[in-house]
Formats: sequence, structure tokens, C-alpha cells
Amino acid sequence: ETTNGKLIVSQGNKVQVTFDLQKGCISNLLYDGEQMIEEGFGPQLDAFRAPVNNDNWGQSSWYEHGLNRMQQKNLTWNKHMNENGSVSIVFVTESQAEGCEFKFQDNVVYTVYADGSIEVQSAITSNKPTLVLPRLGYVMKLPKSLNNLTYYGRGPIDNYPDRKTGQNIGIYNNKVEKEFENFPKPQDMGNHQDTRYCQLTNKQGKGLLFIAEDNMSFSVLPWTSQELAKAKHPHELPVSTDNVLHLDIATTGLGGNSCGQGPPLEQDRVKAT
Repeated sequence: ETTNGKLIVSQGNKVQVTFDLQKGCISNLLYDGEQMIEEGFGPQLDAFRAPVNNDNWGQSSWYEHGLNRMQQKNLTWNKHMNENGSVSIVFVTESQAEGCEFKFQDNVVYTVYADGSIEVQSAITSNKPTLVLPRLGYVMKLPKSLNNLTYYGRGPIDNYPDRKTGQNIGIYNNKVEKEFENFPKPQDMGNHQDTRYCQLTNKQGKGLLFIAEDNMSFSVLPWTSQELAKAKHPHELPVSTDNVLHLDIATTGLGGNSCGQGPPLEQDRVKAT
């Protein structure tokens, strides 16, 4: 069913996925009548993080290339009915900031299965493959009610590619607000490397489970990267209205440039390839 630039895919009477045909992403997800993604804020391509002190070597480039204000638009789409009863929606999207030449193109396939699970496969390219990105993946906003976090990855303390071996791989539980660290200057935090899955549920145990094909890094916090970057102190952060989840194929390491040892090593940098 297609109406007003939206495509609605239903599986039985329990699962309804609404796709935004202008952006090329999920715009709403209902499981058994319960909203699982904030309206209009399904997974969108994202490469920005709130700079940490050690990012002083590269953060100006992130702003110059508009990573903090990219807008995603859909170029083409089509729909396939599969023999196993699943439905595949294929998008070709472009993500670019106004006034910037740099852009991503993403060929992404969403397959909605009869049991309500959704598989996402994507191939991401850019017009500047040597550009070092803080991260590469997807960001989405989830209801505040999905506050119980369980993940199988490195924890319990947050970690990055060059700051991870002190945190063991295991199954960990936390509340989303406790992933936030009260640094004097809000910045990126709460990242967990080598994650196999993460799930977010409400008090009734209903929610979302995200499983990586291999592994991923993720973070979930009460604020967006842009809100963290803008605030000079924690008390200047806005009132949190949702939980912001990042699922990344790769994250750039931290290095030690704030006190002189230099930026992250080459193998710990994400490129826009």
C-alpha cells in the first residue's frame, strides 16, 4: 500500500512497517500495535560523532564536509515479493549536507519476513574515499520506554578500536541513561566494540533486537551526537525526548592527540570507501 510518499508493508496483523519513499528508510515500525521507532526517525546513514578531546586532529574536517548535518534523500526504489513470503524494498539513497560537495550513496535492501524480523543489507560508497570518518553506520531514534539494554559485546565500560582489549566480550545489561558519562564537556561515549547483538526493551520485555551478520559497534544514549557536540556542559543538554541508537560497521579510534602522542593509527581510522 502506497500513500502520501509512504509505503506500508504488513505481515499478518501484528507487524506493520512504514517506509518513507522520500528519505529511503523506515519511518515507523509497529509490533502488535506498539510503536518501536519514533515516527520519521528510522535508520538513516550517519558518519558523525560528538568530538572527544582527542579528536582535535580531525574534527574540523568533519564539519567542513557536513557530516554533522547530512540530509538523506531517496533516488530510486522498487519492491520485490519473495517466494518465502517476505517482501524486499530496495532503495538507492544519497546523503549530503547543503552547500557541501561530499556525499554518500547507499544501495540498501530491507527484507521484511513473515515473522516480523527485518534484514538490512547495504553497500555504501562516497565521492571522497580517502576522507577519514568518525564512524560509519546508521542512527535511529527509539521511544524512551525502550530503556533496558542487553548486549553481547565488549563491556561493561565503553571502548573504541584502540581502547578495547581491557573490556571483555560478554553479555551485559544496563539502563540507557547509565550509558551516559557525566564529562565536564559532553562528547562521544558509550561505544561498544565487537558486538554480536544488542537489544532494547520496555518494562514488559517488548522491544527490538539488533543482530550483526559478523559484528558491529553500537552506542545508545539519551541525546543525539549533535546535541552532545553543541552543549558546553552537561546541564546545558536539552530535556531528552527519545533514546538515540547508533549501529556502526566501523568506528575511528581515539588516539592520544589531546596530550601530544598523535592521532589514531592508520588501521584504526574509518575511511569513506
